[in-house]
Amino acid sequence: MGPRLIARFPATGPSRCRITSRMWRLCYGCEAPKHNRVAKKPIAMAKRRLKALVVDDEKNVRSLLIGWLFREGFLCNEADDGAKALREIRLARYDLVVADLRMPNRNGHALCQEILDQGDRPRLVVVTGVNEPRLLRDLQSRGVDHVFQKPVNATEFVSRIRELMQSSDSSVRAAGSRTRVA
Repeated sequence: MGPRLIARFPATGPSRCRITSRMWRLCYGCEAPKHNRVAKKPIAMAKRRLKALVVDDEKNVRSLLIGWLFREGFLCNEADDGAKALREIRLARYDLVVADLRMPNRNGHALCQEILDQGDRPRLVVVTGVNEPRLLRDLQSRGVDHVFQKPVNATEFVSRIRELMQSSDSSVRAAGSRTRVA
């Protein structure tokens, strides 16, 4: 049985994507925008689709990052502050968390520390406008996978996310093969 395509259009006709201005439809029943143009090499290497959580207090930045991740095959959820992000992380398992540092209710640094203290944690990427070298070094020394400075280059962002997810996929396969041998 193939994918179940669900097209939801308002009474005025088809909608345009806010990110690329292209026509979009909903597919797989997941309520996530899927562009008509298929990505050349999607990241979703596993049998299940990868899940990402995008945390930023600026709606425009969240939408932009979510669009880039959708085109790479991620199912995305979003949160506009650190407290909501922690609730989301406790409710579902994510493969990737993309977070900003300056947010209301719980800042991104505290959110990163909470995520890094987890045993089986997702890949953690920080996208920030904060240019404080001491803070950025602290995050990287604690185990944040990558830190991007705003404004973010789309090509660089996507290629780095691909590298991170492929390295995590190969390390999981290698760990699985070692456990089978032992």
